[in-house]
Amino acid sequence: MTRIDRILINQPWSNMFPCCGAEFLPHGVSDHSPAKLIWHDFTKKAGPFRFSNAWYYLPGFTDLVTEVWDEPVYSDPMNTLIFKLVELKNRLKGWVKNNVTNLHRRVEEAKTDLYAVQELLQAQHFDVSLAEKEKQLLKKYGTLARAEYLTLRLKADCDWLSMGDRCTSFFHNAVKERRTRSAIWSLISAHGTSINSQQEIAHEFIEYYRSLMGADDNVTLNNLDLQLLEVRDCVTPAQATCLEANIEPDEIQRALFSMGDSKAPGPDGFNAFFFKACWPIVGNDFISALLNFFDKCSMPRRVNANEFY
Repeated sequence: MTRIDRILINQPWSNMFPCCGAEFLPHGVSDHSPAKLIWHDFTKKAGPFRFSNAWYYLPGFTDLVTEVWDEPVYSDPMNTLIFKLVELKNRLKGWVKNNVTNLHRRVEEAKTDLYAVQELLQAQHFDVSLAEKEKQLLKKYGTLARAEYLTLRLKADCDWLSMGDRCTSFFHNAVKERRTRSAIWSLISAHGTSINSQQEIAHEFIEYYRSLMGADDNVTLNNLDLQLLEVRDCVTPAQATCLEANIEPDEIQRALFSMGDSKAPGPDGFNAFFFKACWPIVGNDFISALLNFFDKCSMPRRVNANEFY
């Protein structure tokens, strides 16, 4: 049966009540179901660290990366890279609070300051100090506006080239809509009861996937089953030689730079753009860590953990 009942809201309602939802009750003998508005009790929690491409364009970012990377670390190449990434992540958290918080407000303030200086410059055309100040403010505004644009572009996850331009209200509304659409406000448990608590919903997810991962597997394969498997294609001797060859540093760099900038980040929260943009700083350690892995055939467990600690 297709649900034909809907609750329509406008943007002001969404801005005022971002945590509201709808519950459709049993329709009984009618073709329509009664709809009940629900205000969910939601407490925002700090999410895992995720690198934002916009940070690279803000003043002080590359200096911070260089400062962390220049600190000596006495360990094997893989653990050296891990330690530096963890240290950089911890420092970036404080740096983001001071430089990225309220980015939209800072963009508007920079634009207001720029317009004010330009008005003064129109009355004093030959004032060299005002011209220099305009140049500095123009650079500041451009840097902040680009950072805000990249941040909203990632959060909105929409066709920004055809649906809007720069940081308009379209992007802000798209971010809010995507955040609301991705939220899970209620869930039917395995026992058939409705749960609305965020803690209970998280527990239900964990128990569900734990039961899948921990299920017993009674399937056994014998040698005959393996012999019946049809092997259609085999690698040629030339291909086998290529696969067994040593990994070269330029291969690692080409593989990294072929990845999309905003693809899903690793467990440490750093995406491919970070390593590509900061390659002159982090490149040698990155290559050394990968070569160490191929040489030792060993990877620390924390590399594949859900989050670096």
